[in-house]
Amino acid sequence: TGVGTFFDVLALCLFVDVWRLAMHTSLLLAPSWTFPKRLSQDNADTPGLFKLTFLLSVAWLVALVLMKRHATGVGLTDPIKIHVLACLASYVFFFVSLVLATHYNAAIF
Repeated sequence: TGVGTFFDVLALCLFVDVWRLAMHTSLLLAPSWTFPKRLSQDNADTPGLFKLTFLLSVAWLVALVLMKRHATGVGLTDPIKIHVLACLASYVFFFVSLVLATHYNAAIF
């Protein structure tokens, strides 16, 4: 135990590695959707990077709720790991939600 906050570095590495795997797969399968070469003002489409990150953070939160509720998971039964992953997913979810809300607000209005 430490003084103050518990933090699991392996949970951080797992979170970043899963995000990188999703981004690399998306970049290999649909490069122009993930990172468009040019964003024009009349183009109302959001880069796929933000959409995929949003969906990934929602999937993390749902999976972590299920793991916490049923105390099952592949090596993720430790409450500290679940807490760290939930914090990371919440931070990413908040940032990406702001980006998407700003983009869709500008595109609609």
